[in-house]
Amino acid sequence: MPRNSRAWRSVAALVLVVFIACACGGGQTPAARIAPAPRSTPSADAYTCASVQALLGHLAVATTHWSPAQHPFDRSIAAQIHSTSLSLQKSLQQVRTVAVERAVSSSAKAFDAVATAMTQKKRAQVNSAITETQVAFRTLKKVCGA
Repeated sequence: MPRNSRAWRSVAALVLVVFIACACGGGQTPAARIAPAPRSTPSADAYTCASVQALLGHLAVATTHWSPAQHPFDRSIAAQIHSTSLSLQKSLQQVRTVAVERAVSSSAKAFDAVATAMTQKKRAQVNSAITETQVAFRTLKKVCGA
């Protein structure tokens, strides 16, 4: 399987996993499912983590019918990814711990890099940015306890 196709499938799977994780709460509120990071103000960072998960869930829903293999440089998807990046940046105002701040910030930068590469139609940069989103997402899950 070509590397480009694997990368696109990976990001599509990542977005789908985020959506499923947000949708399958077992009756709990998002804030109740998320353990705050050490030395945090529980309500502030728990709220931020829940907000970030919701943003990524909305992105997953918006991109469910997008096929990276058939339309890798879809402008509307790039715009939605960029919008998510901006929303992630705005959520940084509520963060109380360095770990959560770094995780949310790196996620915002990674999604912005994907949107920029898609807009510029640079496949190698898209692939690199997708890898960054995967790393950022793993870090975000770790610090938010998701």
